[in-house]
Amino acid sequence: MAEQVIALIDCNSFYCSCERVFRTDLIRTPIVVLPNNDGCVVSRTPEAKALGIKMGEPWFQIRRRFEAAGGVAFSSNYALYGDISERVMTVIEGLVPQLEVYSIDEAFAELTGIQTDLVHMAERSVLKCSPPRVFPPGSASHVPKHWRSLPILRRNAGRSRPGV
Repeated sequence: MAEQVIALIDCNSFYCSCERVFRTDLIRTPIVVLPNNDGCVVSRTPEAKALGIKMGEPWFQIRRRFEAAGGVAFSSNYALYGDISERVMTVIEGLVPQLEVYSIDEAFAELTGIQTDLVHMAERSVLKCSPPRVFPPGSASHVPKHWRSLPILRRNAGRSRPGV
């Protein structure tokens, strides 16, 4: 019997990523999402993190600095995030034998016995859930962060196409 393999799938900067689905012009722009009362940062992109923006940081303290750096802030849109989360989870559910949704942007996926290349699987799921994007050959930036540590992904690192 094969050893059980379970992956934690965690969407990066989920609320910000949802906002970018409809604003592809902001792909490399620092973005933060604020809660309903716009009090503090509840989601941030890597670009916002690079500016030193911390999770939970009060908006009134960082607003001028963030906007001066070209950052864009969004008030939360939980209906949108829920819809996109459902779409993401539905796509993943079609790729794995079993999926346990843990939160709006996280799930545990049963991978035991899957023979498919996981990089290819992740690429298919990204294409189904987001606008078209171009990744450099061998890039794993689009692969869910916890999948990157799986042995099959480490073996394929640097290849222009998985399995080639």
